[in-house]
Amino acid sequence: MNLAVRVLSIPTDWWTVAAAWVQAVGSIIAIGAAIWISRAEAARVGSEKRQERIDHISLIQGVANMAYFHIMQTAQQIKNDDRALEYRGFDESISENLATALLRFDIEKLRSPLGATSVIGLANDCALAPSYAKAAGKLLHEQGSSNAILEDDVDEWHARALEARNEIMNMTPES
Repeated sequence: MNLAVRVLSIPTDWWTVAAAWVQAVGSIIAIGAAIWISRAEAARVGSEKRQERIDHISLIQGVANMAYFHIMQTAQQIKNDDRALEYRGFDESISENLATALLRFDIEKLRSPLGATSVIGLANDCALAPSYAKAAGKLLHEQGSSNAILEDDVDEWHARALEARNEIMNMTPES
């Protein structure tokens, strides 16, 4: 009973002061919680965007590898006077599909202007494959050899495609 008397005998403005302190501490905790929640959300969103960039770049790199190997194979066939170009012809749809795939990527997401230029350049080089193959096939048919006329152009085309592919392979989410 003694405790009840003491509690009831505390002045009334003490309860007001205590309530104000509880409210102040609660407000500070609420502000801290809001800051913590917003930072956690920002970190989550940043992590998701970074993962999207990683996935985007990985897809570009995969298609770039396929495009480069298609160009390399075509260049080797041309330089080796491969009669397959003359007799079987050249499947242009492979070149067209690879070039189209490269150009469909959202290169504005890439932070590197050189990376974006490399994607476009490799797509253009891939689109050139049918022209080189047709010219080589025609020369093989007419002259029996394509090496003398096309070798320098094919070497330059292959080197340009390799450089573009290497630049694409070096892209990172930060670059």
